[in-house]
Amino acid sequence: MTSFNEVLFIGDGTETSSTIHCYDLQLGVRVMTYKGANGVTKGTLNLIGEDYLMMANVSKPFLHVWPLNKEEQFKRLSMPGRVTALAVSENGLYTAAGIDNKIYVWNVSSGQLLNVVVYHHEPITKIVFWGSSYFITAGADGLVAVWRLVDVVTRESGDTFSTGPTRYLTPFFSSSQHSLPVADVHVASGGVTARMFTVSSDQTCQIFSLGPDCGKFLLTLTFDYVLTSVLADRLQRRLFLGTSCGKVIIFPLEPLHGVNVHHVDCSSDENILLGHEGCINALSLSQEDSILASGSADKKVLLWNTTTKQQVGVYQMHGPVTDVLFRVTGSGFLSSDAKPTALVSNFDRTILSKPEDIEIKVMVRDEINYEDSFESEYLTWRKALRCAEETAVVPESSAAGTDQDSDSDEEDESIAVVPEDPDSEPEMVQDMEEPHPEGAHSSNRASDMDYDRLQRMDRELTRLKLLNRRLTRVNKTLYMFGLEQVCQNRRYHR
Repeated sequence: MTSFNEVLFIGDGTETSSTIHCYDLQLGVRVMTYKGANGVTKGTLNLIGEDYLMMANVSKPFLHVWPLNKEEQFKRLSMPGRVTALAVSENGLYTAAGIDNKIYVWNVSSGQLLNVVVYHHEPITKIVFWGSSYFITAGADGLVAVWRLVDVVTRESGDTFSTGPTRYLTPFFSSSQHSLPVADVHVASGGVTARMFTVSSDQTCQIFSLGPDCGKFLLTLTFDYVLTSVLADRLQRRLFLGTSCGKVIIFPLEPLHGVNVHHVDCSSDENILLGHEGCINALSLSQEDSILASGSADKKVLLWNTTTKQQVGVYQMHGPVTDVLFRVTGSGFLSSDAKPTALVSNFDRTILSKPEDIEIKVMVRDEINYEDSFESEYLTWRKALRCAEETAVVPESSAAGTDQDSDSDEEDESIAVVPEDPDSEPEMVQDMEEPHPEGAHSSNRASDMDYDRLQRMDRELTRLKLLNRRLTRVNKTLYMFGLEQVCQNRRYHR
């Protein structure tokens, strides 16, 4: 695999031990199979940062977690009920799950259950995070709600009341435009131009603004088919819609001035991708928007060239495809030596009593990795100079003294004494500053230029270690400040 590779994760709904597969997009071969899933619930395949893969079991109340570089399951998280919708924030710190008509929010690193919210009247069908500060829920009742994560975590949002462990909160924005269950939600990022697309069994696609005028209704698209999935490209120029009959519709997002409702004519096959025989359950675009992956109930994943609209690949699964997900990964994500940078704990079933008791666990590593960098070069130079000293010709008169002090010299090879106070200057201990033994052969001794360079590298390495210590202290201060603001229940508005 190259330094950066694009892979495709595919999940299917068959209740067997191997239902999630990873394919290399360039080579077209399967590079990993994740075991123990027993069926993936539609729309619940998520990545936790760049370390883990998580999904909801199609028939049992479990979440399954795998390291990306291992086939064997890392955790099986027991849930209060069967999960019908699941999403992870972009920073990998929070998970929102839909169980029946309730919204559960956990902290991933500590496993604390932060809140349980009821808003929908029927089961939740889709949850999507918008960045790491907002998330969107949609239900079989046709309702779509946008939630501010800080409001849910701190349990403050307009009219708030509770019944036992369940909290009733007012969402940041809500819509009831759909008359039948909402099948899918997609957020097209873009700052002030961000938009939300929702599709439903009522054969409509609703488009809303998520910019400064968040929640503003923009357009309703009506179709002749039941819509099951929706996806927009990154420039918001094209809209891809999956249907219950197996067709994938491409709709150009051009301005429709003065129109609130627009009917899309699908009589022509010009903007329709044909190839599936079952309901389209999932859509995903490659990093450059050049390849579209469509997963269907007909057990196939088809790859399409979005420019030519031609089929360029097919993957045959053992069961109905419930999820497809493109991701760009590093070359070492399959390496068995790769270490995770995120923490995943067992999820609590008891809600956190006080919001200020929230814990965020982080992984701390004592070692500083200088692979192929400054320290590697430094160690190479020191080893070379040590070899040069050992091979130097020393007069007999000074040989005895050299032998007596050899052990102590090896113990005093510390390059610097780093002070406890990060703001103070380091005390340099230069074991190379002693004069060269008289009579040593000049051809076998390292040059003065080499010694000068080693001394400069000593000082630079110490400076970098001090800088790392200072940055660590600053990061800790910023983290504690941000956590304090959240725990004080401050309300942040645009």
